[in-house]
Amino acid sequence: MAMPAWIPEAWGALSADDQKSVSDYMQFLLSRQKTEGREEKPKPLNYDVFKGKIRVPDNFDDPLPEFADYM
Repeated sequence: MAMPAWIPEAWGALSADDQKSVSDYMQFLLSRQKTEGREEKPKPLNYDVFKGKIRVPDNFDDPLPEFADYM
């Protein structure tokens, strides 16, 4: 994309402080653009961490006695 023709004129109309702010923001955008392609891939999840540590009781699906009145 080509630079719009109004940018140099607008740049000249800005104060020195505003030119510095615009320049800093442009540098920020450029640095963010450079790092976007190098994002770290998330580590794969390790599902075996709790293997053998969690036990489901045999009566897990049995109705709870607290709800006997509702059944």
